[in-house]
Amino acid sequence: MEKITVAEAPQLVLDYLVAKIQGRTIRHDPMAFAHTANGGFWIWEDHPNAQSVFQRIGTDYSPTGDCAIGCPILDEALISTGPVFLDGKFDGWEAFSATLDSEEGDDPDRFYGPTRLIAGFRCYVASEVGDEVEVPKQLLDL
Repeated sequence: MEKITVAEAPQLVLDYLVAKIQGRTIRHDPMAFAHTANGGFWIWEDHPNAQSVFQRIGTDYSPTGDCAIGCPILDEALISTGPVFLDGKFDGWEAFSATLDSEEGDDPDRFYGPTRLIAGFRCYVASEVGDEVEVPKQLLDL
């Protein structure tokens, strides 16, 4: 396991962390594809009496890249996002949550990213599990 700062977490790591927070069953390389296009981490939920779910994290399951997956999660968590301008030019996105612990009267902590979803999920993950997290080393090697 490797410790990383949520504010700097890359997209794939955020997708993995969101799946964990959402209580999804995650397996590393369940079909032994190793370092091919189908290797990596998967949501692997085999339900004998219901529809099974097999989604590769970062492609099939990417809340940071697919608003159909990610936006409902951010909306439910009350994460707000907006554009950032520096010297009158667009410079990425920021996100904050009024539910994050902050000193009384302080502005809530803000998280940044190149897209609205990445900024939003940096904020979401921090609000759920803190500013630093441990992730499998294999995830950082992908």
